[in-house]
Amino acid sequence: VVFDEAIGEALHLTSSDDTLIVVTADHSHVFTMGGYSLRGNPILGINLNSYSNLSQTNVTYTSLLYGNGPGGPLPGNVRKTNLTNIITEGRSYIQESAVHLDSESHGGEDVAIYASGPMSYLFDGTVEQSYIAHVMAYSACIGPYNRTKYPKCAQKRGVLIPSSSLRINPHLIYAYVFIFLIILV
Repeated sequence: VVFDEAIGEALHLTSSDDTLIVVTADHSHVFTMGGYSLRGNPILGINLNSYSNLSQTNVTYTSLLYGNGPGGPLPGNVRKTNLTNIITEGRSYIQESAVHLDSESHGGEDVAIYASGPMSYLFDGTVEQSYIAHVMAYSACIGPYNRTKYPKCAQKRGVLIPSSSLRINPHLIYAYVFIFLIILV
C-alpha cells in the first residue's frame, strides 16, 4: 500500500511530458504458493483446501514456501508436529523452506517493469535485467549514451535540454528527471 501511494505521489508531483518514472523490482525470490488454498485462507497461514490439509507425512503445511532459507529443516530435524495459524502468524515464526540456508537467496524469474513518460515505450514486454540500466542511461543521455558521444541525444529522445543549462552542473546531465523506485524485499 505504501509503495503504491509513493508511486501515486510521484505521478502527482511530476509531469509525464518531461519525467520518466520507472517502477520495477531488482529481483525475485525462490518462493512459491501452492496447495490449492481455499479463498480467504490466510496467506501466511497453514494451507486449508478441499482435498487434504495434511502432507504425506501427516502434518499441516503452509500455503507459502521458500525454496531455501532459515526455515528449512536441519539434518535429522524434520518437523513432526502440526502448525497452526496462531503459530504461523506469530512474530517469531520463520516461514518454512525446502532447504536450510542462513538466509534466503534471490530467484531468477522475470520481474514486472512499468514506466510512464518520455521513452516509456522502451520498457515494454519481458526484458533481461541488464537491459533496464542501459535503457535508463540511453533515455537520460548519460553514461555510454551521453552528449559527448551522441550530440543530439536530447533531441532524439523527445526533450531538448538547452546546452547552457548543462554547464551549471556537469554531474546532473539529465534529459529527464528520473524517479526510479526499487522494491527491496
